[in-house]
Amino acid sequence: MNLHILNGDSTAHSFQQTALPGEILVWREMLCEGWVPATADFETFWQQRGDFLAQHYGFDRDEYENQAVREFRRLLEFNRYDEITLWFEFDVFCQINLLYLIRFFSEKDLGETRLTLVSPGSHPAHPNFKGMGELTPGQLAALWPERITLTPHDLRVGHRAWQAYTATSPEALRRFLTEGNFGQLRFLENALHAHLSRFPAEATGLGRVERFWLEALPETGEKVPTMVRFWNENPQFGFGDVQLLRTLDELKTAGLIHKNGKLTLTDRAAAVLAGRENYRNFAPRPRFLGGVELPA
Repeated sequence: MNLHILNGDSTAHSFQQTALPGEILVWREMLCEGWVPATADFETFWQQRGDFLAQHYGFDRDEYENQAVREFRRLLEFNRYDEITLWFEFDVFCQINLLYLIRFFSEKDLGETRLTLVSPGSHPAHPNFKGMGELTPGQLAALWPERITLTPHDLRVGHRAWQAYTATSPEALRRFLTEGNFGQLRFLENALHAHLSRFPAEATGLGRVERFWLEALPETGEKVPTMVRFWNENPQFGFGDVQLLRTLDELKTAGLIHKNGKLTLTDRAAAVLAGRENYRNFAPRPRFLGGVELPA
């Protein structure tokens, strides 16, 4: 029996219209966002993660349990399957979720269970490829014969990357990236570099996403066109509305963006962009990237 772990409901919708054999587990999490616990204990991890999202992101705790964690508990029955295929793309959003799964399986005795990966970075029918959710059922099914079998080395690489991601300092990730051998995880290096670009620059306190909002917003004064531009120019992140709108809200709360009909930058934003002020002095608390709490 096969188990297909899909990177979200959009992919699942198309996948259900294919003739590929096996069961489906839909991944409904965004481990690239907010605090991520370092614990390897399954129940403790999801309890702490759910508590954080409920407290700081306004998630409904029961809905999170029913829609996400209940689905994830099916992982504990992995040895029921002859093959488990992970369907995750090239971007930060998918690669971090993929790392959790690789870490999970790296600590198990897989026995006769084969662990495979479908991880496209492009598609000939979609020149500006953003993800598997935009593929037709036929295009999605055609990816499965190209899946790769993850090796023990790949699992060790993913395990070390996850440990670095959940460490309390970004230096752990920088050290990991200097190792240079990423096995068959061909998008991991670029994704982790993109993730590191989210950390505050010393002079301004801005990460790449905050800086994008402040530099791009004056051209439109509107959030939706600015978000579309972000998606077109920064496919390496794979962020959805939740990530981008939360960053926008934080910039508003910090007094860098003002809404008066249109969204405009304040004098404080100009001072931050010029390096005369530092965003970390105004940013809401707490702010986390993986296991790192961003300093004041």
